[in-house]
Amino acid sequence: MKGKMLFSPTDINEAYRRRFRSHHWQSQVYSYYVTTSRVLLDQVVNLPLAEQARFLKTHGISSPIRSYKQTDFVKDEVAVEVQFGKYAFVAYDLFVKHVLFYSGGLINVGVEVLPMKAMCQPTDGPRAMSSGIAYFEGEVYNVMRHGRSNPPVPLVIIGIMP
Repeated sequence: MKGKMLFSPTDINEAYRRRFRSHHWQSQVYSYYVTTSRVLLDQVVNLPLAEQARFLKTHGISSPIRSYKQTDFVKDEVAVEVQFGKYAFVAYDLFVKHVLFYSGGLINVGVEVLPMKAMCQPTDGPRAMSSGIAYFEGEVYNVMRHGRSNPPVPLVIIGIMP
């Protein structure tokens, strides 16, 4: 957006990172082995990582695939994702990351921090964000449209303004 003054998602994320880290919130990685068998998944999901691979091998999966997800900040069983990216990243946070950390027993609630619509496209100021940024009101609407049981993790969605 040549000639426009925009908020910098990178700078905003860095400011949040510094502030959260100063209060002992840390990024956390959740590692696991992938299976497409629903029966094996239910049995393997709560095993320690090293046991997951052995378990899958004993059940016919010769080369288990190791994977992981990482979340921005975790402390006291709460995960916080600060998201100033495109729409798809928020859906991934809400319906994949928070759910995985919750079902893995690492958190009891997920928190998503998003810009308010007015921050993305202000009507009374010169600053905005680049196009395609997910915003609080739209993502709350999307979650509400799924119904009360989806996603299957307690969520708090916070909208921010400068």
